[in-house]
Amino acid sequence: MRAVLGTLALAAGLAACLMGVSVLALGLRRGDPRLLRAGRRFVFAAAAGAVVAVGAMEWALVTHDFSLAYVARNGSRSTPLLYTVASLWGALEGSILLWLLVLMGYLTFVVRAFRHRASEPVVAWATLAGLVIAAFFFGLVLGPANPFERVAGAVPLDGPGPNPLLQNHPLMAVHPPMLYLGYVGFTIPFAFAVGALVTGRVDDAWASDTRRAAVVAWSFLTAGIILGREGIRSAYATGRGLVKVRARAHVEEYRKDREAILTIHERCFALPRSRRGWGRAGLASAGQEHYIGLAGSTPVAVGALRI
Repeated sequence: MRAVLGTLALAAGLAACLMGVSVLALGLRRGDPRLLRAGRRFVFAAAAGAVVAVGAMEWALVTHDFSLAYVARNGSRSTPLLYTVASLWGALEGSILLWLLVLMGYLTFVVRAFRHRASEPVVAWATLAGLVIAAFFFGLVLGPANPFERVAGAVPLDGPGPNPLLQNHPLMAVHPPMLYLGYVGFTIPFAFAVGALVTGRVDDAWASDTRRAAVVAWSFLTAGIILGREGIRSAYATGRGLVKVRARAHVEEYRKDREAILTIHERCFALPRSRRGWGRAGLASAGQEHYIGLAGSTPVAVGALRI
């Protein structure tokens, strides 16, 4: 049920975006203010689709619906509720879904704020550009990054849980959404820049129209970096998660099975200071993936340590 609900909501959102683009394009071509005002209403329909889809995914995560592949890969019955909710943005498909929700929130704000200027060409072009971007993301989560795909075969009874780095500190659960609010917010200045270029309004009027959105996006981005600082520091202090390291090394000998014995002679700077001592010696044996590459003529040991 959750998969069907989420998929239908995404399909409805994509349809609303495409219809909005068509109506706005026709209104701009004909210079018809009624079509331009009508086109903005499709933003609200697409936003509703994004909200329902995110709600369906959170419903599946909280109720541990392991019939969905995304929940099976990122959910767990033992995970606290906060991090279960945060699992939505713990992997690629859910992150794109959250990105889409934030994007539709910004577009809804724009069409609401500029409702009295909906028939102006710059605003109409900006709305059209925003809907094109939204249609791309709706298509993405309906196709190659679909979070509502079902598990192939037997449904598991439990899952591995979200990324351990998301569970090191409560702020790590807030950090990604804050960054998304910052990154996605710059879609609005971009959309108005497109409208200004298409209409030939190269003065600073469009910039003043989007100054508030730019400041809000910049503020969220700054807040996300600050909030994530403590979580990242905690991740390095506790040593949870997967840390990839590189170190200069030389090969002492090759075995018959083509594995190499390495002597690492330079500190692995990616490791926390307290763990570098054993990390240097244990890279070749403890690495989940370890191999030898060349940086110029210098052998480089590359590994992934779970510390």
